Amino acid sequence: MKKSIFSLLFILCFTLASQAQNLPSPSNLRQAISLKPTNFSNIDLGKSGDLPGYHIGIAYERLFRPDSHWSWVLPVTFGNYLLSHVITDNEQDGTTWYATPGLKYYLKAGNPRKGWSVSANLLVGTDNYDHSSKIRRGHVDKFFYGILGSWLYNAPISKTAAFNFELGFGLKNTHYQSVYKEWRDFPPYDYINSIDKWYLSGIMNVSVGISKWF
Repeated sequence: MKKSIFSLLFILCFTLASQAQNLPSPSNLRQAISLKPTNFSNIDLGKSGDLPGYHIGIAYERLFRPDSHWSWVLPVTFGNYLLSHVITDNEQDGTTWYATPGLKYYLKAGNPRKGWSVSANLLVGTDNYDHSSKIRRGHVDKFFYGILGSWLYNAPISKTAAFNFELGFGLKNTHYQSVYKEWRDFPPYDYINSIDKWYLSGIMNVSVGISKWF
């Protein structure tokens, strides 16, 4: 299912790019606000790979100069953490947020609405959710940080706006804290346990959005 979603995003991006007109870009464009209605910059490749809930992102970008190849970016993502596993009868419900500040390099300067770019970002954020099943109930707090590299494409849709698509990969280090209660058929019947650990995992970034330059 996830592969199909990603494939459709790729097709949509390149279709819009091929149909986009070669619109002139105002020479003074230097800043942009982006809305990413579909933004997953923290897909954990080391765990189940699930996309926990729906994420929406916003980002601010500023070129070093109007004709510069370089810009700095500050994307922030918010979302709900909703998972339901039929096999394990485990449900998770909570929130997540993360920021990915970084630097972006445009392969062609002068028109940031059109063409390819690459970015290098830091990642920092948290997950907080409750989980429950027939035999267990508890709470999880995660704090994570890492690095992320992405390949991006902008397709112009007006003189000051563009459609964006990005795909990237990286690494994150996660501090996982969990306290849970488990019901058993043998003593102790009400078993309370806690987990406190760090783990390293690969991550994937996929996002689609629209940016407005000014």
